[in-house]
Amino acid sequence: MFVPSLGEHVSRAAANCRVQATVDCFAITGGVILMTYLLVRVTTLIGDDGAMTLLLQHDEEPTGAITVFCAAAAINTDILGTLYDCTGDPGDALRVHTPGVGAAGLAWPGGWVGGDMSVGGDIVGTGWILGAGHIQWLTAAADAGDDGQVSMELFYIPLEEGVAVVAE
Repeated sequence: MFVPSLGEHVSRAAANCRVQATVDCFAITGGVILMTYLLVRVTTLIGDDGAMTLLLQHDEEPTGAITVFCAAAAINTDILGTLYDCTGDPGDALRVHTPGVGAAGLAWPGGWVGGDMSVGGDIVGTGWILGAGHIQWLTAAADAGDDGQVSMELFYIPLEEGVAVVAE
């Protein structure tokens, strides 16, 4: 589905946030995209047995180069409907927007508010330029009882013919 100003849209169904896991969420094949927005939504309560964190990144193929979208943030005890996104600065923590608390600065639906685009670590605009590989989440938790479920929404603009992005 195409969304004006955000580009193509791909959804990833809810899946468990496992302890100490790296999960491939979206596969990019056939070329380069401009990722305009990535939104994560809690669909099942995140456990409260210990500190759990979430980080979002891109693992480029075939080089294995990692592009981190944001620093990890604590997500334990986050409730149904909590939203996560990134500012566009990889040094900023994942932003957490709790329902009923207000969403000041939430970058939905117009892309990152004041966010920047990174090309090989250089900031040049709004969004992220990504080659073939996987958009991933990384979780870490102090206790094996910590997990819940999250879904994801990815918006992108293909920058080459033949690019495909699919949920994994």
